Amino acid sequence: MTQTTMSLYTSQDMADDQLIVGIDYARNPGNQFPGAHLHVAGRRDDLDAVYLGDERKTRKLRDLHFPVGGKRFRPTLEDLVEFMVTEEMVDPRPGWEQVVKDHRAHWEAIQVKAAVRRNQEDAADTLREAGWVVDPPDFDL
Repeated sequence: MTQTTMSLYTSQDMADDQLIVGIDYARNPGNQFPGAHLHVAGRRDDLDAVYLGDERKTRKLRDLHFPVGGKRFRPTLEDLVEFMVTEEMVDPRPGWEQVVKDHRAHWEAIQVKAAVRRNQEDAADTLREAGWVVDPPDFDL
């Protein structure tokens, strides 16, 4: 997956002024913003006083890119569903908790495997600290 957008709006129209929260991910963002980030709707009239960016004259709260966990540990659709249910924004279907739990476990397993592949020595050290016997591969060339 190279790009994901998850958004929660107050209406099916999904107009800009109806956004509650947006979660974006781009594996290779084409700008300076973090690949995994959160947008939150709201008003902060004082943002213009601290905004030193491009030539826009004003900036809305939803224009900010809050970093959220990076490539590997970013928020998921399951997190957004849980947020909507626990904040009482939707009426959940029976069994939603188990579905979210199962999907989250699957996602986390994929991410742990990817993180271990990229950090093999750290993973081996952690397993050794937990009592595992871990030896590096033997590469005979």
